[in-house]
Amino acid sequence: MFIALFADGGSRGNPGPSAFGYLIVETQNLSNLEKLSDIKVRTEMIETGEAKIVSYKGKYIGDTTNNQAEWQGLVFAIQEICDTLNSAEINLVAYLDSELVVKQVRGEYKVKNLDLKPWFLKVTDFLKEFKSYKIQHVYREHNKEADKMVNQILDEM
Repeated sequence: MFIALFADGGSRGNPGPSAFGYLIVETQNLSNLEKLSDIKVRTEMIETGEAKIVSYKGKYIGDTTNNQAEWQGLVFAIQEICDTLNSAEINLVAYLDSELVVKQVRGEYKVKNLDLKPWFLKVTDFLKEFKSYKIQHVYREHNKEADKMVNQILDEM
């Protein structure tokens, strides 16, 4: 099984009212999985049935920092995948527009902030359950669905 995850988090003020959003998409092969990083291709693949939306959610998380919201978006999305699908059979690519979180998950940057460390540990524990995984940075314009969810939630507050 091939799953693409698009996660985002944000706060209005730093710290301030915060939310996260995520989109989980399934496709049939690795080639399609890597194509999903492009918003135009992803939209077309979903419209033609080459990919299907598994979940599209978000949540208000109270006052926190932008980085904490980014981490929580990733954690809750991965947790949903692990809770609802057989993660041992999943080839996962997680696409994030937070370069900091991507580099921290990959081990390129240390997680020095004690408030972020528990989220980092949860992600690394969950990732061990997957058949394979990659964490990729994408620009915000290719993470529109998750970003839109965050903003919709914060606009309602």
